[in-house]
Amino acid sequence: MLKPLHQAVAHLDKEIAQAMDQHPDAAIFRSLPGAGPALAPRLLVAFGTNRDRFESATEVAQFYGLAPVVIQSGNSKTIHMRHRCPNFGRQTFHENAGCAIKKEPWARCFYEQHKQRHDGKHHQACRALAYKLIRIYYACWKHCKAYDPNSYLLALEKHGSPLHKKLQNLTPKPL
Repeated sequence: MLKPLHQAVAHLDKEIAQAMDQHPDAAIFRSLPGAGPALAPRLLVAFGTNRDRFESATEVAQFYGLAPVVIQSGNSKTIHMRHRCPNFGRQTFHENAGCAIKKEPWARCFYEQHKQRHDGKHHQACRALAYKLIRIYYACWKHCKAYDPNSYLLALEKHGSPLHKKLQNLTPKPL
């Protein structure tokens, strides 16, 4: 019973790969950290081809439920995650963040830093990383440029980011 199902899935995987190869933005989404043959097409679909669809990276993060909801009244303030959003889209960005941790040293550093500050909560740290990645991905998508990790590291250095300083401490110095 499973053999025809596996064949059908393999056929769909081939069709997705072919469609991805033909898409003009394929190189952009394949360059993103942690975006392999399964996640690159999903990220491409999440952004789409209409570059006027989203006005900012924050809109993308809000639409897919990765931007936190802040409720403040008087002296009380609560922050929670969004629940009304396309769940598959949120899952795509969350899974991509998990893969980016393995591929990009700065992403791993950001993830660890966030976990330390927030009681070691994995999913919260992944959502925070996904929120950061969306801003990078949005800029790549909007300007039709492939992701370049060196450009991002230079931007961290230029703005005096604490993340850059932590990365400098982790990088072994040449002798």
